[in-house]
Amino acid sequence: MMLGQNYRPEWTTPVNMKVFNINKERGGFTATGMGGGKQTSIITSKRKKTGKEWVLRAVDKLPSGALPQNSEVHIAPDLIREFNSASHPYAPLAIPDLAKALNIAVPHPELFFVPDDPALGYYQPLFKNSVCILEEREPSLDGSNSKSTAKVFNDSDRRK
Repeated sequence: MMLGQNYRPEWTTPVNMKVFNINKERGGFTATGMGGGKQTSIITSKRKKTGKEWVLRAVDKLPSGALPQNSEVHIAPDLIREFNSASHPYAPLAIPDLAKALNIAVPHPELFFVPDDPALGYYQPLFKNSVCILEEREPSLDGSNSKSTAKVFNDSDRRK
């Protein structure tokens, strides 16, 4: 009631999606690390056949990471999770179509259910039974290598 309707219907509507199998999807992946910002957990991985980097990103955000330190002591964890309703759970899926009109290289995310799979190894407890988005890291429009803003700035600093 305090937070309003937001996107609650979108968060609770049943959605069809593929089941993620780390050993079989796109020829298989090897988890290489964990990352994410203050709200999202991700597994970084490489395709076994090509070595290309991919990211498996949890759809469910953890807004407590974006709050100032010690604030979770004063805010109930259930209330913090309610902040998720302010964002659309599948917004990243719309970005490729929008970017295509501007000829901008962006990931083409796919929605997956990640089961309780022992093949996830260390990451199993963090990602089991969750909805995630799989996307290629640093895609390009023409198949060439792409660079993030940070890499471009780092390269220019080295040339000075």
